[in-house]
Amino acid sequence: MLKTGAIALLSTSLLAYGYLSYTTPLAITEDQHFSEIQAIMSKHPKVANQFGDFVASHNKNYKDVAEMKQKLLTFKENMEHIDNHDESNSGFKVGVNMFSDMTEEEFVE
Repeated sequence: MLKTGAIALLSTSLLAYGYLSYTTPLAITEDQHFSEIQAIMSKHPKVANQFGDFVASHNKNYKDVAEMKQKLLTFKENMEHIDNHDESNSGFKVGVNMFSDMTEEEFVE
């Protein structure tokens, strides 16, 4: 089950960044991205909770809803990599850090 805090954090973030208001509806593209974010979070509640904790603990700020969606997807992929690695008994563990929402290409830059 999805932590209420993850959805609240997402909504609060969108309001704080000015992407969502109580009086103005989202633009079509932003609304679509927001709906896709909600669908991802509903389908992958563990990742949603981890992403909410990650955003809060690392004070992440995304420029818009599209970037937030892309960072959530990247975070999800990175979490799958982390889980697969840690299950492989390689002798060491990896985990979430401030770079967990970045692609390898973004990290190298």
